[in-house]
Amino acid sequence: QELDTLRGRLRVLEGRNRSLAEANGELERAKGELEKANGELGHKLARSEEAVMAAKKDMLFLIEEKTSSIQRSQSMADEATSEAEMLRTELAEALRASELSNLELESLKQWVEFSNLEVESLKQGLQVSIREGESLKQELEVARKASGASGGGEVAAEGEKGPDASVGGGAEAEE
Repeated sequence: QELDTLRGRLRVLEGRNRSLAEANGELERAKGELEKANGELGHKLARSEEAVMAAKKDMLFLIEEKTSSIQRSQSMADEATSEAEMLRTELAEALRASELSNLELESLKQWVEFSNLEVESLKQGLQVSIREGESLKQELEVARKASGASGGGEVAAEGEKGPDASVGGGAEAEE
């Protein structure tokens, strides 16, 4: 019965791992949306100041929404790791109390270790997504500074290069 209970809990952990994998897929889709929104922001900067303000609001909303999603996924990964540790402890106790065959014991141990590796892999993927989100957030800050500069002079003074440095700037940006 203890073995069945452990197997049931391990199945629950498998379900959580699948949920984490789906969350990671959602984060990848969110990354694509953020990159697309960032590209759109560049075009809007060239058109008008009003379009820039609207795009910045949209981008900030997307970043906040996806950052929140990343944090929820990180919490799920932490929960799954904690569950895996509890299962490992319970498995060790069940092994002492039962007369399972060595083959079954080894199989269960390997499955728990494999589940832990999957959780760690998902956590690393989430960390990468978090860093990418932060990078996009910094890019938005640069775009915000560029749009707030008087004729692009502030950006040029900071030594920034690239398409954003000359937006609205003309001769002042070259100075």
